[in-house]
Amino acid sequence: MQHSIEPTDPNHIPDAIRQIAGIGRYSADDANRLYRRAWGPSVHFGLWEDDVETIEAAVLRCKETIGGALSITAHQNVLEAGSGFGETARFLAKTYGCQVMATNVSAQHQHECMMQTVSDNLAGQISCAFADYHDLPFGDARFHAYIMQEALVHATDKPRVMSEAFRVLTPGGHMAFSDQTTITGKLTPAECDRIVESHGSPDLFDAVAFAKSAEHAGFRITKHQDWSPHMARHFAELVLRIEANYEQFAREIDPAVIDWNLDTWRFARDKAHDGAMGWVFIVAEKPA
Repeated sequence: MQHSIEPTDPNHIPDAIRQIAGIGRYSADDANRLYRRAWGPSVHFGLWEDDVETIEAAVLRCKETIGGALSITAHQNVLEAGSGFGETARFLAKTYGCQVMATNVSAQHQHECMMQTVSDNLAGQISCAFADYHDLPFGDARFHAYIMQEALVHATDKPRVMSEAFRVLTPGGHMAFSDQTTITGKLTPAECDRIVESHGSPDLFDAVAFAKSAEHAGFRITKHQDWSPHMARHFAELVLRIEANYEQFAREIDPAVIDWNLDTWRFARDKAHDGAMGWVFIVAEKPA
């Protein structure tokens, strides 16, 4: 059964929707229930290999790729910004034996991260902290690696986030991040406004802008890859999963929340297919 609603007018968003727009969505119970049902345990995009793969398998492959790019070792301290439910932090701790500081500005996500970390017997390796990546409460040169997945897109000052990442890394440390890109020249002003409202961020970066922001902070780019086809596939799979399970989801999640996200993800699927939105992966080094 197909469900859709008209694109929301930013000036006339119902209360049930307004709380899930922008960064506020990560503190909304119904939104998080939907993410759990649609995305699985990790609210991140995946790297896809075939037509029959699951969302969860593709997401895990992405984590493996990012971890491998950072060459993390057991003695290292890793900072994850925008850690969500903590699935990536737990993956890194289990796989590499490293220490991870998982940071977030969502109290609900932070609580779930801590609970699952204890359940997985990883409290000795993972710390969960409330921290705004624009102004990190950590000393200089504290971490060997910095990781961020689809989080910078919500930043209100992306250059400031990059500068903070540079500051807290040790000389020779590495940053790896993947994020959604926007090619404004392929979008109408109304479509750009819609993305700004959805992300809660006033600036829309393309892949070049993300890379330049890192370089301006002092980083040296060592890897820059276009993962856009994978993001288009990911949004398509999310839409299919919600459409196939809509009635079941609606028994425990406000349909207005489902409809807002479904409409948003259909929009992202279509714009990614058209090349107006994409996904970039960047690895950068802080010079020794």
